[in-house]
Amino acid sequence: MDAPRLAFLALGLAAAPTAAQPVVISGQSPESPASSVISADEPGGSFVYDDQRAGETLVPPRKASAERIRFWGGSESSLEDDTNTLGFRVSVYDLDQNTGSLSLITQRRISRGFAAPTDTNQTMGDMDAKMFSYEFDLGEAIGLDGQNEYVVSVSAITFVPPRDSRESWTWATASGDGIIHLDLFDGQGLAPATKVANGLAVELIGQMEAPECLADVNQDGSLTPTDFTAWINAYTTGDPRADQNSDGAITPSDFTAWVLNYNAGC
Repeated sequence: MDAPRLAFLALGLAAAPTAAQPVVISGQSPESPASSVISADEPGGSFVYDDQRAGETLVPPRKASAERIRFWGGSESSLEDDTNTLGFRVSVYDLDQNTGSLSLITQRRISRGFAAPTDTNQTMGDMDAKMFSYEFDLGEAIGLDGQNEYVVSVSAITFVPPRDSRESWTWATASGDGIIHLDLFDGQGLAPATKVANGLAVELIGQMEAPECLADVNQDGSLTPTDFTAWINAYTTGDPRADQNSDGAITPSDFTAWVLNYNAGC
């Protein structure tokens, strides 16, 4: 390895974290520009303030443990702060790939104040309403199987029910497979909805197993010098892929381990 790369590596090691940091397990951030939204602007049935919800199918690439959730949205009828939202209900379902049925894994409620609302300085929808991001701990971590399909549903708990010019919640959309799960009626179930939006802007965050070929840090399926640059980036950001000796911590010894893994091949 050339001298400039080694010098850069030495600088990175000096400021490196000592433990693996959470990563995005699965999901996607909002489309840009966020012109497409899913707006729940009228109740469809027996409205109980938090029965309108949308869900996105997420597939972890490998076995993972979800610790946090991040999602985007707001109130399209309020161009200022999202003052009608009290909190959120988040549900995670296992999606049976043969029957399409949903089995509830966990459901959590959280007040808006603990969901760390952040003004994204972006707008969404036809009314150019403010878009907020929300993120909070799921409490007890949720174990997820790699390549399994899960539906993550988000609904808002509001002060007053939706009526003309006021909705319960507006979900920001994202790129996806064109299928979301939607319930704008009574909150008793989620059904696949096509051609409504490409996807829902939601991410699961936590810990994920390392890929089988540890030295292939950029996960492009081959070992090349670009994996060295990818390892440096992973090391300096606390990405679990930098943990090349699989001891649960990111330390300078992982550089030696990466070299050994690289030379061993995959």
